[in-house]
Amino acid sequence: MLFLSAFANAAHSNTTESIEPETLKDLIIPASADRARRFEAVELAISSYPESAPVWIAQALVNTPDLQVAELLLQKLEYLSSPSSIKYLAMYHPQNKQLKERTIKLCKNITQTDYPQYALAIVNQDQSKSDLPEFQMTSDICKIWENLNLPRSDAEKWLHSITPQNTITRTMKFCLDRFNCIPSTFIEIVQFRKLENMPKPEILTLKNKFDILADHGYLFSIGDLGLLQNLPIETIKTSRENLESVISPYLQNAKHISRPPAYRNAANDKPDDFAGQKDSLTITDLLRLKLIINYISQNNQKDINSSLTQPTDKSEIGGLIHLKNDSLVFQYYTPGKSIGHHRYIESQQLLSDAPNAIARWHIHDQRNTSRNLAGPGIDDIKYAQNLNSAIVIITLLQDTATGITANFDYVNSSGTTIDITVTNIVNLH
Repeated sequence: MLFLSAFANAAHSNTTESIEPETLKDLIIPASADRARRFEAVELAISSYPESAPVWIAQALVNTPDLQVAELLLQKLEYLSSPSSIKYLAMYHPQNKQLKERTIKLCKNITQTDYPQYALAIVNQDQSKSDLPEFQMTSDICKIWENLNLPRSDAEKWLHSITPQNTITRTMKFCLDRFNCIPSTFIEIVQFRKLENMPKPEILTLKNKFDILADHGYLFSIGDLGLLQNLPIETIKTSRENLESVISPYLQNAKHISRPPAYRNAANDKPDDFAGQKDSLTITDLLRLKLIINYISQNNQKDINSSLTQPTDKSEIGGLIHLKNDSLVFQYYTPGKSIGHHRYIESQQLLSDAPNAIARWHIHDQRNTSRNLAGPGIDDIKYAQNLNSAIVIITLLQDTATGITANFDYVNSSGTTIDITVTNIVNLH
């Protein structure tokens, strides 16, 4: 009550002695800010800290999912028309078409530059002139780049025309020049920066493998980095026809259980067969499927068996799939957080190791239910798409005298699902 009284008195008397800038920021910027107190703080910030207020209000606009709050914040920014708000306005991604049009118009009026030129100028600005930490600056630039969502031809033309001013634009130009690829998300850019810093001989070897696959219509994806790094060049040269000739008979003869969709036209309400979807799979998908089939066929899943001894009361079991000595290894990673047995939260160690892995994996344990929900859920498909990563979903269905009946599904980075097989994979004794 004492704080609220001080706030009210400060707002009424238009003084700043009782309300520090950090306090005002905490009342304005967070998405969870109280609506009434936020707007009182906005008015006080405009009158007391006119140089900082446009930045705080624009940051609040980026954070809020509330359309009514966004409308009021945007009104204030239109009134202030400050150049200091441009970066955050460029980051703002409203779902409302009218708010988007108003935001673009405001940016044009402030900068006297057409869309998307003002945003591209921010993306390519010199980071050395900023007081922000590098990670924050990188994150902000990537949000603007993601928000632009430029057509490939426009992005390519722009990258060819610029002299890169920061690590982000240099990385994007490196990707285009070396791999004919333009990263579009924060995660992709961070991973490509690691690729860019690899020793030159390794980059040249990777480029050689990419060129071989490019002859078959392959377009490079950062999600394939671990696969291409670890596979020998002789395997990379395997044709689609050869790979399909191994995969198709196996899947045709395998036992399958499809996961029922969450609802009609849901993300997991789609085919999971190989025959009808093989033409949409990349050659790297086929290489992974062959490796997974070889792994299952060996009937020696000691790594998965070992992972089942891990505590599962507050997390799913999961990790990364590595290639060692021409065989897959399903390596368990302790989750970053334990927040529920239907979710797997990745640790920093997993995220660090992921670019060198073949794919991700995790387990759905359905043995104590009667639903037999074998396969990926909506969240799994979105996860694969957001991380640009292939995922193997292993659904444990039933304990048997010799092991556990389990279903294997493959989800690629586009969300396409292939039901691989139901098999008895783990010897419990």
